Amino acid sequence: MAVFEIILLVLAVAAIISAVDFVAKTTSNITHSLGIPEYLASTIIISFVVVVPLFVVMQITNVYDVPVFGLSTALGFTLALITLVMGIFLIKNELPVEYEGYRNATFMWAAALLLFIVSFDKFIDRMDAVFLLILFVFYTIYIIYRTEKSKEYVYLKQVVFNRLLYPVSIVAILICSWVIVYSSLNLGLQFNIPLEKAGFIVLGLIFAIPMFDIIPSSFRSSRLTFDNIIGSVIVCMTLVPAAAALISPVPLTLGGDLTLVPFLLLNVVTLIFALSTRLTYSLHKKMGIFLIALYVLSLAYMFIR
Repeated sequence: MAVFEIILLVLAVAAIISAVDFVAKTTSNITHSLGIPEYLASTIIISFVVVVPLFVVMQITNVYDVPVFGLSTALGFTLALITLVMGIFLIKNELPVEYEGYRNATFMWAAALLLFIVSFDKFIDRMDAVFLLILFVFYTIYIIYRTEKSKEYVYLKQVVFNRLLYPVSIVAILICSWVIVYSSLNLGLQFNIPLEKAGFIVLGLIFAIPMFDIIPSSFRSSRLTFDNIIGSVIVCMTLVPAAAALISPVPLTLGGDLTLVPFLLLNVVTLIFALSTRLTYSLHKKMGIFLIALYVLSLAYMFIR
């Protein structure tokens, strides 16, 4: 039975990587056709597309009465983005830090801090969701203001794709997200793996994998890549838990026990990153190696605790 679940999980992972990659690239084409500036498209729209599987996972895990699994997956995904994905990106690219980059990184840390605060009582209710949504609205307003002020009417590069496959890919993402959750839950039960660790360590990385291909294929510049990663983290820490809590309040002790340790780890990492964008003129290979080391240490701590 375990072999079947593993095969099912591998197939679902391969399919969702392909589907998310296709949807992100097609969305960049759509934003180009609609005349949406690339800064707004990369920081908000593509960031939203990237985290669609996390929206699905949060809702599915709530239905299965294992919300801990969904939220720990979202936390693991955000940690993988800001450390592993960003770290590998910085190893290959030196990035000058502009004022807007520092502002975006500060919003990211604020999102991590707010999520940490509203989770203190081990419950994310509808009022907590409102606070998370308010922060996201402020971030969106800033991005729109920044886009209009700079008059960056440049568009994401276009790649030829069949747009008729767009809705098919969306459906594939929904189905594959359910299969991944279903298979992971069964494997976790068979091998007695805690839900918190399975979501944070395994699923978080699985859902971050598509970013490795989306980044080089969708964006013209390293600055857009930088802002997209940060935007994806912000969306995942605000919209994803808020959407789940608005539909059904999210207890962090039902079907498992999500401690505050993952929230604290994420806060430490995002704060370090935000400070580094403030204190240095550029991010480069050394910072990339440092971020990857933080990711490895965080996973090692979660694994042995």
